[in-house]
Amino acid sequence: MKKIILALFVALLFSGVKTSSAQGADPEKVFKYSIKESKLNDYLAERKWKKIETRIDEDGEEYLLYRVKSFGGGYLYLAIYPGKFVHYQKFNSEKRDYSPIMTYDDFCITPQGQTTEEYSITNEKLFIKNIHLTDHEDTENENVFYGQLPHPDKAD
Repeated sequence: MKKIILALFVALLFSGVKTSSAQGADPEKVFKYSIKESKLNDYLAERKWKKIETRIDEDGEEYLLYRVKSFGGGYLYLAIYPGKFVHYQKFNSEKRDYSPIMTYDDFCITPQGQTTEEYSITNEKLFIKNIHLTDHEDTENENVFYGQLPHPDKAD
């Protein structure tokens, strides 16, 4: 009887892990798939993300916007600038619209640093940057940015 209960507990635990990871989308994978939109769409469709539309930011750059409901009842958004960066925005319990936090230029010039709730880290060898920001009004809401910095040797 103990083995059956233990087996059920393990199965339940792993099904919960699969469910929670299915909602989220790994920003690194999303970034890698962003180069080929068909692969990106397949990856996100498996995780139940819905493509909203292609939008233009304040700098005139196009980005792809996807959405899924969060477990808290709000929305999760993925704004994808192909080959540049990914913005993962989570509203835990509110059904807010997507709001751009920064453009690609802002992403590139954000300095490195870390506090207890936020960080900006750059891998200087790979030219990869990762930024995590929380919403100070509701710490359940968060913004994660992941992307490629321009290589100095390949500057225009």
